[in-house]
Amino acid sequence: MTIRLHDFDGEHSLTLDAGGLGADAAVAAAGHEPNGYFWEGLVRLKTAVESVIANPEAVRDIIARAETSGFEFDD
Repeated sequence: MTIRLHDFDGEHSLTLDAGGLGADAAVAAAGHEPNGYFWEGLVRLKTAVESVIANPEAVRDIIARAETSGFEFDD
């Protein structure tokens, strides 16, 4: 998987290829859509995306903690 960070005159954009990730089933089982909007939400939580996307247990834990804190995923 490739994660790219782009800088456009001070504005930043993070891109990654979503779909077919090791954590997709865990995201879906938690009631979310494992798409770009979901992963953007994790980035906004300052989560180290690259270290968790292939780790379903870590994704389940992050989802649970985010929802407990009141975070709403935009998926």
